[in-house]
Amino acid sequence: MKYDVTALQLIDLCSFTKEKELSRGTIPNVGLTITQVNPGEISFTADKNIPTGKAWSGTLNAVKFKALRAGSTIVSITDNTQIAAPVPTTIAFTQSSYSASIPSSGSATLTATAQVKDQYGNVMSGQNPAYSLQNTYSGVSVNSTSGLTTIQSSAAAGSATLVAKYGSLTATATLTLTKTGNANTYSLDFYYDGWPCNCYYYIDYTTEYSVIINAKAKNNLGAFVTGPELLSIVYKADTGAENTSGEFTVDELELDPWGYPGKYEAYITATATFSDGTVLQKVACVEALVIPPDIRY
Repeated sequence: MKYDVTALQLIDLCSFTKEKELSRGTIPNVGLTITQVNPGEISFTADKNIPTGKAWSGTLNAVKFKALRAGSTIVSITDNTQIAAPVPTTIAFTQSSYSASIPSSGSATLTATAQVKDQYGNVMSGQNPAYSLQNTYSGVSVNSTSGLTTIQSSAAAGSATLVAKYGSLTATATLTLTKTGNANTYSLDFYYDGWPCNCYYYIDYTTEYSVIINAKAKNNLGAFVTGPELLSIVYKADTGAENTSGEFTVDELELDPWGYPGKYEAYITATATFSDGTVLQKVACVEALVIPPDIRY
């Protein structure tokens, strides 16, 4: 700041405080440091923490003068603010999520792109991210340079996570895949030793401690369905016991054919949930048998 000493007398270098400041040094609590005080010339610095992508406006300082003569005078101010060179600071996909329909044959594509921005929030040119899938998804591939995503007709409905990386910066977006047209229909059946068992299981109460219920899902083509198309199968007994393994102990099923009045049967509901929202349920019956030792074999 430069002023005419014949027109103005310096009274206070910072009128933000009660004290009159007339010399170099840091002014407490206002973030200012007076670096130069010469007749007709004042220099100061301001310590302002401006968050990335933000701008600051307001009053930095208020210098107080006393007029020495009538009329007008000029005070010139030079701004020597130093602006840091832009550097890659954030990365994000242009959309937080994408969706695509799985084709009935062949393949389909979509392009998911990410932008790298500097500390001022400006999109940087020439900063090309590398694209990938967070986890392998059968029937889906991503071009690492362009972000072009290819979906084959063999892909199952569900969701995948797209990833874009630039240096240490990482962005993710969700890709949701849906079936259209010839959508799958499903069935749920129980199996024992790999064979359909018509919903009935048996347990020898005198020698066996647990039973394993095994439910499997098939699509309309007769193929067994697994993840990611099949999200889960949950087994729940009529006693309230619940798990995803299908194994239940005699105690969990509260079976006791020798008790009074005795319990010979338990019922277990298998609930299958699929990625397209389909939910199927089927009930299995577990019967406790008491086989005499002399006819067991």
